[in-house]
Amino acid sequence: MTRIRDMRKAAGMSMKELGKKVGVSESAIGYYETGKRKPSIEMLLMLAEALGCQMADLVSDVAPAAQQSEIDRKYNALDEHGKKLVSSVLDLEYMRCIGVSEKVSQGKIIPLFPAAAGPRDYIDWEPDEEWETDDQKADFAVRISGDSMEPELHDGEVVLCSKRKPKDGEIAVVRVNGAVVVKQIIVDSFRNTYLRSLNRARKDQDIDLLASGDFSAQGLGTVMHRKIPLVEQ
Repeated sequence: MTRIRDMRKAAGMSMKELGKKVGVSESAIGYYETGKRKPSIEMLLMLAEALGCQMADLVSDVAPAAQQSEIDRKYNALDEHGKKLVSSVLDLEYMRCIGVSEKVSQGKIIPLFPAAAGPRDYIDWEPDEEWETDDQKADFAVRISGDSMEPELHDGEVVLCSKRKPKDGEIAVVRVNGAVVVKQIIVDSFRNTYLRSLNRARKDQDIDLLASGDFSAQGLGTVMHRKIPLVEQ
């Protein structure tokens, strides 16, 4: 586990800001901070520069006080050449001992689309940025807006989606008359389609697509989420 999160917070920087400084996505920074992915030595160097610290600060555990004091005493007695040499060797050997990969594992880069919310939110269906994921089945991501899909999907949460047509009961991404919504989809025997908010306190965000109606609807994909019960109509 690295100390990237601690150093980032100490620098007053968000994951997105740090990602921009080193040329990776916000999600990649999250993977580094949680240990799901190990940064390369080159990436650690860039992170250290962006955070204004030494590379060793990002991976070192705190040494006992007496030992740290002795190390500091010896280090401070060195000239500039000696300090640079010791720092370089220390960084490389520490990386070797903790098994940091020298290659950055490659995730999948997918488009991240703007917030999908209720039927009153009209947005351009164009990606805001890119999102990195280890899930090779994901085709795109959507950032949720509002509380209509609580408690399953939260305001501001990024959800992974596939372009697969949603099945009855799944959470779908649908464009309805120009509005893009994320709702549970329910289809009856008469081919009527109901887009339902999971939060039944937000029934005002429900949409009925009746077979005889004049709605213009287009299915954009399915949220990759565990199976959930159908909401009460």
